[in-house]
Amino acid sequence: MSKKIDKYIPIIVFVLFVSVISILTKGRNINFTNIKHILNQSVALIISGMGVIFVMSQGSLDLTQGSILVLAPLIGIFSENVIPGSFIPVVILVGMLIGLMTGSIFSLLKVPSFVATLCLSFVLRNFAYFLWDYIPGGYVYIPFNLFVLDKSQYKIPILILIVLTMYYIFEFTKVGKYSKAIGSDEKVAEYSGVPVKKMKILAFVLSGMLGGVCSLFGVFRAGTLALVTGHFFEWDVLVAVLLGGTPLTGGANSKLLGVILGSITISVINNGLVLLNVPTLYQQLVKGLILITIISLSFEKEKVMFVK
Repeated sequence: MSKKIDKYIPIIVFVLFVSVISILTKGRNINFTNIKHILNQSVALIISGMGVIFVMSQGSLDLTQGSILVLAPLIGIFSENVIPGSFIPVVILVGMLIGLMTGSIFSLLKVPSFVATLCLSFVLRNFAYFLWDYIPGGYVYIPFNLFVLDKSQYKIPILILIVLTMYYIFEFTKVGKYSKAIGSDEKVAEYSGVPVKKMKILAFVLSGMLGGVCSLFGVFRAGTLALVTGHFFEWDVLVAVLLGGTPLTGGANSKLLGVILGSITISVINNGLVLLNVPTLYQQLVKGLILITIISLSFEKEKVMFVK
């Protein structure tokens, strides 16, 4: 596809899905209440995507986001019971530590990112299952005073601050420029003096950190935590970043702001499938087909034959 067309694909795809779902639902998806619901659903995807974009711009993948959504708040709850007021910092710290562990396994042990993050996602979720047995009554109590952060007057400014900060880092600092350079050609980047291993680990730390922040808004919105929290979320984030115009192979064409439109698009799709009463099993089938289509269109075959 030509670069001129590529530039507008995220917008075209967004309009296409909104139009098709509007026809199928007879306009039920475009009333004020539902639009507000869609935008509310998009917040978690946008926050998570703001971190994952650093990993994907390097031509790698991070499939631990869903597991972070359940494990980080769970550990935060245990911490809150011991040290009141520690919930938020501990959740974010756990996300960063998971990112550090993931990045180290990937970068230092040379395990492909897809394999490393997929395996870790299973390990982390099963660790959450293990910890769950130590929760009295099996009910997770979220500190009530933190629910206020789910209100628009707090959530929107925090979201804007995160987007602006990540945009600055991605577009105007060495972290973002080096990440895109690694995605474009890792060997050339290394020969040019880019600390490749360090940048790979840092990208996963950023991804994990924002995964932790994302999990906070997830539990604030739901009001509780369940073992199924975050199931398939990592795939929604992946699709959101790809729908935003970032190729699977990363590089200079990676688009951070495109994550916003991509996240809203996947939220429109999720919401439309619910309005159409599509069973959960078939919802995943539909999103799987969308993912395959996006990858086939965005994968730069002439550049690389695999994801790092």
